[in-house]
Amino acid sequence: MDNNEMNNQVPEQPVYEQPAQPAQPAYQQPVYQQPVYQQPMVPVHPKKNLATASMVLGIVALVFCWFPYLSIPCGIIGLVLGIIAQKAGKIGMATAGIITSIVAIVIAIVIIIIAIIFVSSVMNNLEYYRTY
Repeated sequence: MDNNEMNNQVPEQPVYEQPAQPAQPAYQQPVYQQPVYQQPMVPVHPKKNLATASMVLGIVALVFCWFPYLSIPCGIIGLVLGIIAQKAGKIGMATAGIITSIVAIVIAIVIIIIAIIFVSSVMNNLEYYRTY
């Protein structure tokens, strides 16, 4: 071989092969589930509900005290519920319900009395003008 031929020949590089990997066992993804959360049990206090109802009925009676046919029944029911709730130990809202119910009943009774006085005076004035 002459020199020229040697220069033209490129030495072959060794072929590199990756080593064979051992076969992996069949693997499945684990099934994840959302944890189940439950709301904590809140103890129900029926007497507290009575105090709340008493306060709401007292406020309704106070707002609608200009309508005695609505405010007096709401005031009486609110007063009774407030007394029951107060005996059970729920002082705050029960007291508010009792006070608003009493104030609404008193205002409604005063409005009824004023209306009766007004109507009777109008009727008397009508009688007075009819005679002349």
